[in-house]
This record gives sequence, C-alpha cells and structure tokens, in this order.
Amino acid sequence: MKGLERVQRFLISAALGLCTLVLGILAVSHLFETSYLHAGRTPESVTMLRDNLPLNLLLTAAMVAVLLALYRACERKRSGAVLLCAGLAAAAAAAAFLVGARTTQIYDFQYVLEAAQLFAKGNYKPLGVDYFHIYSYQLGFCLPLEVLLRLFPSLDINRFMQAVNALLNLGSAAVMAALCAELTGKRRMGRMTLAMSLLFLPLFLFPVFVYGTVPMVFFSLCALFCFARYLRTRKTMYGLLWPVLMAAAYLLKPNAAVPMIAMVICAALDVMRSRDWKFLLFAALSAVLSVTVLRLVIMQYELRGGMRLTEDLSYLARLVMGLKDGGGAAGWYNSYTDKFLPLDVTAQMERDMALADLKEVLAAFAAEPGSLFAFLREKLLSQWLEPTNGCLWYGNLNGQHGPLAGLAAPVYTQGGGLRAALEGYMNVFQQALYALSCAGVLHLLRRKADAGNLALPLILLGGVLYHLIFEAKSQYSYMYVLLLTPLAVQGLAALSDAIAAAIQKHRG
Repeated sequence: MKGLERVQRFLISAALGLCTLVLGILAVSHLFETSYLHAGRTPESVTMLRDNLPLNLLLTAAMVAVLLALYRACERKRSGAVLLCAGLAAAAAAAAFLVGARTTQIYDFQYVLEAAQLFAKGNYKPLGVDYFHIYSYQLGFCLPLEVLLRLFPSLDINRFMQAVNALLNLGSAAVMAALCAELTGKRRMGRMTLAMSLLFLPLFLFPVFVYGTVPMVFFSLCALFCFARYLRTRKTMYGLLWPVLMAAAYLLKPNAAVPMIAMVICAALDVMRSRDWKFLLFAALSAVLSVTVLRLVIMQYELRGGMRLTEDLSYLARLVMGLKDGGGAAGWYNSYTDKFLPLDVTAQMERDMALADLKEVLAAFAAEPGSLFAFLREKLLSQWLEPTNGCLWYGNLNGQHGPLAGLAAPVYTQGGGLRAALEGYMNVFQQALYALSCAGVLHLLRRKADAGNLALPLILLGGVLYHLIFEAKSQYSYMYVLLLTPLAVQGLAALSDAIAAAIQKHRG
C-alpha cells in the first residue's frame, strides 16, 4: 500500500506543479498585456492591448496590499456577519439594476428563452428547428424555465432569471466561503473568501446572461462542498448528496462535467490512501446520474413533441472549430458548425466533413509549426486575460430597454469613462487574483496537500485544457476564475504569514 501512496503523492504533486505553471504564465502575461473584448466588424472582436508594466506592477501591489488589510480585518468574528449583510445588499442592488435595465437576450440565450416560453404553452415547434437537434443538451435548462412559466404564465422570465442569477451568485460566494473554511479548517479563511468574492465585479454583472451558467456554478459549488465534507467526515449522507447536486449542475449546463471529472479523479487518488472504496461508488454515481438525468429530460421532450432528435454536434466538429481562427480571436466562435445545422446533414456526413477539415488544419500547422504555437498562445491569452467575462460587451451589444436604461448605459457603453474604469478595476483585480492563486497552489504543493485540496486546481486545469482544445470565449472562463478565490485566499494567507515572519525576524 505504501507504493500506492507514493504514486498518489507523485500524481498530486504533478497536478499542483502543472497548475502553478499555468497560473504563473497567466499572472506574468497579464502584467504585459490585456485582452479587450469589444464590438467591431463582427459582434465579437478581441484586441490584445500592451500594458504599462511598471504601472501594472504598482497597481497589482496596491490591490494585494488592500486584500492583506482586509484579511487582517477578517480576524474579527463579527466580520462574517458584516460581510454577509454587505453581500445581501450588493446582490439586491445588482438584481434591481439588472431588472430595471432590462437587457434583452440574443443568440443561444434567446433561443432557449423563446423555446421555454413556447413549451409552457404546449407548443413544441422549437423541437423541429435544427438548433435543438445538434444542441439538445440546452433542453436541460429549458425545463426549469418551462416549469416556472407554467406556474406563472405572465412572468417576464428574462428579468426574473437575471434577478435570480444575482442571488444565486451571492449563494455561490457563500458556499465557496464555507468550502474554503472546510478545506483549511479556518473560519477566517472562509470570511476572507467571501470578502474577496464581493470584490470580484463579474459576480454582480455576469447575471445579465440568462443561461445555465450561473445556476450550474451554484450547484457545482454545493457538490464540491459536500465532496469536501465527505472527505472529512466520511458520512454517507454527503457521499450521496454530492452526486445528486452534480447531476443538477450537469442538467443545467454540461460544462459541469469539468468539476465532476475533477472530483472523480480526486476520489480515485484518495482511495489510494484511505481505502474507502465507497468513494469510488459515489464518484461513479455522479457520472452516471448526471448523464442519465439529462438524457431523461431530453427524452421526455421528444415524447411530448412527438419527434426524435438527431445526434448532438460531435466533439470532432467542435475540435475543428476550436482549431480555426474565430471572429473574436483564435479558436473563438467562427460559424464553422453552422454547416452541420441542416437536418439533412447526417451524423456520418458530419464526421466525414469534419475529419477532412481536421486533416487540412493539421497539415497547415505541420507545414508551419510556429503558427500552432502562435495560435494556441493567442487562444489562451485572449480568453483568460479578458477580465470582464464578456458581461460588459454583452450589455453593450444588446442594449437596455427598462426604466434604468439611462443609468445602465454608462456601465455598458463602449468607449465610455465609467466602463473604462470598471474594466481597469477588473483588470487589476484579475492580475492580483492570478498571482495570489499561483502562490496559493504553490503553498499547497509545499505542504503536500491531500486529494481534497486538489479539486480546485484540477478544475482550473480542466477548464484551460478544454477551451484550449475546443471553443474559446471569455464568458466561459467565469466559473474557473471565480473558483480561484479560495486558492487566492490561501496564497494571501501564506503571504501574510511570510511578511509577519520577516517583521518578527527583523525585530529579533
């Protein structure tokens, strides 16, 4: 068994080392350049802007200093109640702002909302549209929207869900704080996680997207918390809750597969030491339940609509799309998959066309190997160095049509002073977040963290790898950047301890 423990230790160290490297690359790159998402000739355009290195260093250091002061303030027990009240006020203000601004939905967001509205009226014509034939997983989010609309037929589902998203994001911050306290055994760390989450502005602006992302993140974090609780207590209740919550997250958006796989890997690594074979059963249950529940939801729509949906877009086609230049930047959405939308394109035809296109793309990269490195570099940095997660671009593109439209316009208007200030703040905060997260993972590596502490670094690695291979978009990085907060807090704590030790040594 000692041999297995050595293998476990090596695998955990290797994963943490790789995560440190990725975060180090992002942290250093962010000091030199920033990804700016704006509306250009295409709806989604990305420009890589060169930054002022001395100024960036100064601003990042100032942000870290503010966070260190806040960390010291979190020593007080009452700070938790103060932070929670501040979070409730901020979430309520965000909900009121979003509802009053009334930003409309477009693209996939609009398709899902309109389909849910028709389903609630017993109209299943959307199932005959090619969109749901290759993106049938979107029906997972349609179902809860349809249920709401059947219960409240006159509900403005767009604005209602934006308000719900704002509250769910506060819930995500609270659960993440509890998760950090669980992993570290220190309530102060949990309080600081909540404090740092409230300084992450996309937490309050990202709810403008009415999609499955926000609720998916919330349920994924709840699953992560139960996962961590099971590791500590080995109580069956948490072992069963984790798969159920993970299935809910996967139903809302299949991107939850990334945290699900991360937890399965961590469970397998833990078994090498703990010999708790039930853990593997719970891990298998999370995967089986997630896939089964989504499939059952799709099947009930097929039964109600009286039609059989075709196979979803293949991962081969998604891979080719991710290897082509996009409208925004390398690997961003480029309309490549639109040619597979017509219903007369069979699965075999799709595979044949995608395979031929893949060979062509790989041949071009083979002929000029340097172009592959340049492509992947642009794809990585354009997604992960964009600090707003696309929420300001989306608000500017759609426009606002509510009573607070005038108040919201300066927030979203491209080129405006307020938007520039918000982008500047989010840019500096993200730079500090990456640097502190890198320090936090390095701290875990040095103290030989167990499998439970590996989940968050693995989720980041999974997100970076997935979007480096498939489609990139700064909107997709929201979950992974948010989940860095507990790691950043651990890096902040390590930095605070190092400063205190240095001061003590100097005085001694």
